[in-house]
Amino acid sequence: MYTGDPSRLLVIQTAFLGDLILTSPLIRALKERFPRAGLEVLARKENSPVLEDNPFVDEVIPYDKRGRDAGMGGMVRMAGRLRARRYDLCVSPHRSLRSALLAAAAGIPHRIGMADSPGRRFYHDLVPKDRALHELERHLELVRAVGVDPQSCSRAMVVEVGAEAARTSEELLRASGLDPTRPIVGIQPGSVWPTKRWLPERFAAVALDLRRRGLQVVVVGGPGDRETGEVVLDSRAALDGERDRHASGEEDGDIATAANLAGKTTLKDLVALIDRFRVFITNDSGPMHIAVARGVPVVALFGPTTQAQGFAPYTDRAVVVEENLPCRPCGRHGHRKCPEKHFLCMRLIRPEHVMKAFDNVLGMCDV
Repeated sequence: MYTGDPSRLLVIQTAFLGDLILTSPLIRALKERFPRAGLEVLARKENSPVLEDNPFVDEVIPYDKRGRDAGMGGMVRMAGRLRARRYDLCVSPHRSLRSALLAAAAGIPHRIGMADSPGRRFYHDLVPKDRALHELERHLELVRAVGVDPQSCSRAMVVEVGAEAARTSEELLRASGLDPTRPIVGIQPGSVWPTKRWLPERFAAVALDLRRRGLQVVVVGGPGDRETGEVVLDSRAALDGERDRHASGEEDGDIATAANLAGKTTLKDLVALIDRFRVFITNDSGPMHIAVARGVPVVALFGPTTQAQGFAPYTDRAVVVEENLPCRPCGRHGHRKCPEKHFLCMRLIRPEHVMKAFDNVLGMCDV
């Protein structure tokens, strides 16, 4: 157990966006335990903006894993930069060998990590992984190594952005023909992992149904989701996702405005945009955790992953839509292609299942 009084401490979390957000309660707990210490976080360059307005973070160090910091040479250079900062303590919820090597190569005198890390030999204190806990709670278990009971810590995720992002999000909506004062439903059709993505034409059916109800729809995501966003807002694609309705001859009638903002926002703008959603319908992804952190009700679609793995929305304002199949989960994150070659975990989820979940979320939140 660490019993010192650090003047500078480092948290290493260079995993995906969702992992970084789930680490925010740990960051808060460490800052509250060591309020006089400068707390810095090493995070992926593309994710680091989400911490820039965090009141418990003194500095974010961007780690460009695919650019200048890539490979062994990049890791050695980053280790040198960290060594020059003279940290007293390092806490790493990230289980990767690279993170452990970085902390050790930086010469940080006391290092705390997870017992299931491939680099566990490079840590001084190891905290066991309790598979029964949510990932957020597993991260918080690390505070035991600094003499704190995790049960005494806040579980609230901290994602803050400034007024400029809020203004930009409103301008984006108005420029797209939407009215920010009227209800908006957000849709996130993308994910880093292809098998986590529900079928675009079924998202389209859901988007069309929402618009028929008079709800404005906004598609969000990264630049790679732009084309998918166009499919989601295409009424012809929607008909492929709801063939029974099409066969019945039901007409579209008047439908509410929609906009595809995928690839048009910075990470901070995305946070501010999600703030404006009445409900967020999303695949298992980083933006799902942003919505939870900001108190936005969520409908989450889980395919290759399961809630039992510990990455479900950490809130009582969410409904997870999933199918119970013996092949689930097929991995920690899913795969590039379905190992069973049938992709039933996503194909069995129908638009009506998602709309039912949407109505249930509205009911439980009384919004």
